[in-house]
Amino acid sequence: MPVRFFSSISVKWKIYLIAIVSIIGFGSYLAFNVWINTKNTDLLTDVRDTYFPILEKATANGVRLERIGELFNTAVLTGEIEYLKSAEKTADTMNGDFNTILNLEPIKKHDIKSIQQTFANYYEVAKSIAEEMATGEADFTTISQRVSEKEALLTTLVSDLETFREYSHANFSGNIDAANKNSEFMLTSGFIIWAVSILILTMTVYTIARLILGSIVSVSKSLHSIATSGDVAQNIPVNSNDEIGKLTKSFNELMDKLRERTNDLMSMMQ
Repeated sequence: MPVRFFSSISVKWKIYLIAIVSIIGFGSYLAFNVWINTKNTDLLTDVRDTYFPILEKATANGVRLERIGELFNTAVLTGEIEYLKSAEKTADTMNGDFNTILNLEPIKKHDIKSIQQTFANYYEVAKSIAEEMATGEADFTTISQRVSEKEALLTTLVSDLETFREYSHANFSGNIDAANKNSEFMLTSGFIIWAVSILILTMTVYTIARLILGSIVSVSKSLHSIATSGDVAQNIPVNSNDEIGKLTKSFNELMDKLRERTNDLMSMMQ
């Protein structure tokens, strides 16, 4: 079927077909690369603009939470209120980062709001305990219960923060892994596309070259046979419908006319 198809088209389009196959192969490879690179760009953009900042702020808030606990303990031990002010600044920074995370990851609004509320409850209880003990105004009849409440809130807060940090890390590393897998897929599939394109182009060039050269060689041999034998009665076989085939038909028609005129001349001479 392919040979019959190539035999039916002109030499001009046979040559054009080589260029067309090359363009299609290169275009397919280029389009595939653009598609994969676009996907990787989107993934890495999400990592840069969303998942890395979220992971960074979630991790920083975990460190700040520990810092706030240390500041409260120092204030109680030294009786210095300045440490409570430092704790308040740290808490404000934490709330600011929570709000930033909320803007970056609105689908986790419920979880973030829950963490913020737990932090607010913990901070309120922990600050009141530290302030009362630093100033010597603590109510020791309720201090034990309030410390237990504080520790329970801190445990819940640390657990929730760690869970959210793990979620952020999973998104961050997941996008990096997806980009790496896309790159590996691009290399493998790109090589396959390249190999298939080269194979199709090689087969196309080989088939077209064989047909064109075969027609030319066939015509050349037939003409040589007619010239050496002097037998004008034989026709040149027509192997294609392209320009070479049309030339062969025209030559055969010329030879037919020549034979008719020769026969007429011989009849007149007789």
